[in-house]
Amino acid sequence: MDSKLSGFFITRIHQAKQFVKARTPFVRRRQLVRAVNGQMTAIKELTWHAPWAHAAIMVPVKPVQPHLGGEVCLFVTFSNKPILKSHVEEHIEHLLAIGIQVVLIINTPNPDTRVVIETSLTKQLAGVYVRENVGFDFAAWAHLLHLIPNRSDWKRLLLINDSLVGPFGGENFHKMIKRVRNSSSDFLGLTQNLYPQWHLQSFFLVFNSSTLQHPFFSNYFARIVSLSSKEDVINVYETKFSQALVDNGLRFEVLFPPAPGLPKFFNDTIKQWEQLLDAGFPYVKASVIRELRGNPRLLNRVPTRHLDA
Repeated sequence: MDSKLSGFFITRIHQAKQFVKARTPFVRRRQLVRAVNGQMTAIKELTWHAPWAHAAIMVPVKPVQPHLGGEVCLFVTFSNKPILKSHVEEHIEHLLAIGIQVVLIINTPNPDTRVVIETSLTKQLAGVYVRENVGFDFAAWAHLLHLIPNRSDWKRLLLINDSLVGPFGGENFHKMIKRVRNSSSDFLGLTQNLYPQWHLQSFFLVFNSSTLQHPFFSNYFARIVSLSSKEDVINVYETKFSQALVDNGLRFEVLFPPAPGLPKFFNDTIKQWEQLLDAGFPYVKASVIRELRGNPRLLNRVPTRHLDA
């Protein structure tokens, strides 16, 4: 990695420290040291150790066709079992039903494992790949984009992972997709997060053709490597990506911004999941379901079939 890029990350470390200090009455030195050490580990990997995202083992179950066009979704899921998570199947079926072409990437500890997918679902998918579980979702997306260099016929790209459960309520889902399709922005996110800096949350990102045709987009994903920890991926890629797009002149939209008058939390999908549902957000984070599985508030809002997410 060149000195300019290394300097960029060191600057970001300093900015993260200032952000935490400015917003927290007291910051434990241990927490700050851990954050800085994590950033330095990521820099070391980027500089010397981490392999390119496309160097991972990936087995094509159903190779994507070379002339893919229209609205395309690259859907990443993790599975340590030879089956798909039930909420992933349901989410994909909703996307297929509205005309989005879905390429499924299954990250798994053993890419030679045969993952059982319903034949009817496989037939509808634009591609299916089983990938070595390295680098998490950003590396998986980058790997697929590396395999599909010709994206000139893509009208819109959706990057989605399996941390969302839903959609609940077909009407809200269709309203959300209509807003996506009618947006004049270059890229969109469903929600935003303020920590450690502002960014669109990466569980559901949308890029219109203006972004797909921008040189920065292809260059960005072409340089992604498989970082070893989820925290590194968040710090290096997820939290920096939105601002980098803005810095390159691209316009964004947040479909579900914080509601006026409510406390501004770092992560609304965790702290204000009920308010988001009330606002028409058709999902609940899987981590919320795991934490509140026996809570009546959750049981009143989430179908029983999704409680094992």
